[in-house]
Amino acid sequence: MQISLYFFGSPRILLDGSPIKLDTRKAVALLAYLAITGQMHTRESLAALLYPDYDESHARGALRRTLSTLHNAIKGRYIRATRETVELQFLDDIWVDVQQFETLYTEVEAHTHSNLVDCIECLTKLKRCADLYQADFLAGFTLRDSSAFDDWQFFQGESLRRKFASVLERLTYSFHHRNELDQAIEYARRWLALDSLVEDAHRELMCCYVLAGQRNAALRQYQECVRILKKELGVKPLEETTRLYQEILENKYPALVSRSNQSHSLSVGTTKPARELDSKPQAEVRGSGVLFHTYPLVGREDELSALIAAYQRHASQGYFFALEGEPGIGKTRIADEFLAWATSQGVKVTQVRCFEGETDLTYAPFIEALRLAQLEPEALRRFKSLPKEWLNEAARLSASLRAHFPELPTPPPLNTPGAQSLFYEGLRQTLLSWLSTSSFPALLFFDDLHWADSASVDFLAYLVRRVKEQPIFILAAWRDENTPTVARLRQLLIEMQRMERASSLHLKRLNTSAVAKLTKRIAESKHSLPKELEARLYQESEGLPLLLVAYLDAWLSQTIPATSDASAEEMWRLPSNVRDLFRLRLGALDNLAAQFIAAAAVIGRSFDFETLLAASGRSEQETITGIESLLSYGVIEECDACDSPEQIRYDFTHEKLRSLAYEQISLTRRRLLHRRVAEALVEQARRAGDAGRLASQIAHHYQLCGQKSLAAAYFRQAGDYSRGLFANRQALEHYRSAQALGYQSN
Repeated sequence: MQISLYFFGSPRILLDGSPIKLDTRKAVALLAYLAITGQMHTRESLAALLYPDYDESHARGALRRTLSTLHNAIKGRYIRATRETVELQFLDDIWVDVQQFETLYTEVEAHTHSNLVDCIECLTKLKRCADLYQADFLAGFTLRDSSAFDDWQFFQGESLRRKFASVLERLTYSFHHRNELDQAIEYARRWLALDSLVEDAHRELMCCYVLAGQRNAALRQYQECVRILKKELGVKPLEETTRLYQEILENKYPALVSRSNQSHSLSVGTTKPARELDSKPQAEVRGSGVLFHTYPLVGREDELSALIAAYQRHASQGYFFALEGEPGIGKTRIADEFLAWATSQGVKVTQVRCFEGETDLTYAPFIEALRLAQLEPEALRRFKSLPKEWLNEAARLSASLRAHFPELPTPPPLNTPGAQSLFYEGLRQTLLSWLSTSSFPALLFFDDLHWADSASVDFLAYLVRRVKEQPIFILAAWRDENTPTVARLRQLLIEMQRMERASSLHLKRLNTSAVAKLTKRIAESKHSLPKELEARLYQESEGLPLLLVAYLDAWLSQTIPATSDASAEEMWRLPSNVRDLFRLRLGALDNLAAQFIAAAAVIGRSFDFETLLAASGRSEQETITGIESLLSYGVIEECDACDSPEQIRYDFTHEKLRSLAYEQISLTRRRLLHRRVAEALVEQARRAGDAGRLASQIAHHYQLCGQKSLAAAYFRQAGDYSRGLFANRQALEHYRSAQALGYQSN
């Protein structure tokens, strides 16, 4: 007997190839939940999930009947139920399409190689993933009386959609570069069908069309891109997209073909080909922070002085220095300024960087350091004088190093006693031999260490603990996040601080005076800046340097000054590079955290536990877990001051992050969440006996969920409340809002 469960699209169950129809939607929902979670669940939690409007005894009774229906339909051998728990048994003869998709996707992610294009095994698995994804998860299926199941279904579906988008993107690029254009076009079309706002997909489809001899189709694709972006976002295509269109329009095929035929290495574990990384050595690549280099360093003078002083005072005896802060705070920028100063003093400077998606690449930053060392003849001469047992251990990480020294013997097995200690010491001695080629203490900089693999963190700890009496200054930068890697790095820092061999700087956002100083410096360089720009820059950026300079970049790059309110406001749209950074942060959230961030975004910049609990539709324990997860990801923070000792409030770490999270919620879900928030606030006002204080917020949420009559009534109540406090202008605004929504006074 073989049972097959299909949850991509409308749910289907096949028993030995023949369809089975379950009598109730609750039975379908229960089977989907058990199959996708793959876990044992208590009867209590399942009853609460499927029958939230029932009391406990009736809910458990309804669950028993649903289990009986499900048990009979699939012949009784797959459901294991006890008095307290229920689970689906994954026997050899059960197959689930979503589970198969997840397995194949995970195998591709785990396959470590540098070039996906030439890996037939991974391409075959990705094609199978695309074949399995026939439609969205449980498309067309809903449980109207269970908001908790509805939420679970939504976020599970969103997670699968993101993975499917990654599958289609990789397949499109791979078959494009393999010159299998028909397949590339097919997957690019599916990619766009999934998300028509992805300009990368439009450009890839344009390239594939023209290379396949379909020039008119390529031109039409650009026009379609223009139409969609204008309709959905009110923006024009990126300059890169328009430039590609001009090349096709002007029949500049050689330029187009040469670009498409370049040798690119598609990285597994990322959704984009590593095109930007090919032109420079890995250690020198910079991300979106490159914008910082076009502006003077302000608001960080004390931090830079502290770095320089630490080097001058401690580097000769070995020292560890850490830079910590949120994404976009300017860790790399201040490090670059410090490295530039060190280079001007004749210090040997080496910088390596860890990359997102490479946390499974063992010893990646130290492999890169060995590669850089081999570019220097002096380093190779020093390696030659090293004891062979040290160099032999380092050569485990570098085949090219062994090629430089073919006389090295075969390294001993790693399972021998003391093998790890010998390996660590050999690698340490080799690196120190290279770094000591200058008369000044060497400077070794590790950027983005929050993305380091665990083995690299282990060896870094070994290296740092032994810097005493060694002329080396180790500088490290990582994000202020509550992840296992960052926790280990902080522990290492604390340990070294106790030994007085380390210092750290926790970078804060720029204050208003720093923003004012920056705008003044730019104005002195003959750039004309309006007086009101300074305040607006701080308001929009909230002192986050990445966002601040992105807005300055947009302002100074204008060829025609903004002449209308609409065109001026266009300047303050979230810049694309910062939007991508924020999207990555939101995309890293797990399903539960993603649900809570959506509910929180609807509530507003600041929110409390009680309202979030009501809006999310989850239990207290799940809400606490969700909040803790969001705190660990650094997207929210606890407020320093609360309205009362009993009420803890939370803030988004940046308003732009909240607004982006809000934008990503579908219209239907927004209305649902706004309704839940309004109802929660009504209940809070009822208990407090103070409806007027919350009336304007309640009206706002009722208006956004489409319930105009209720919104009008609460706007009227808000007007009365404001008038009673002599806030007459605000009262008038509330009355006008009530009137616009159709409020009729008796």
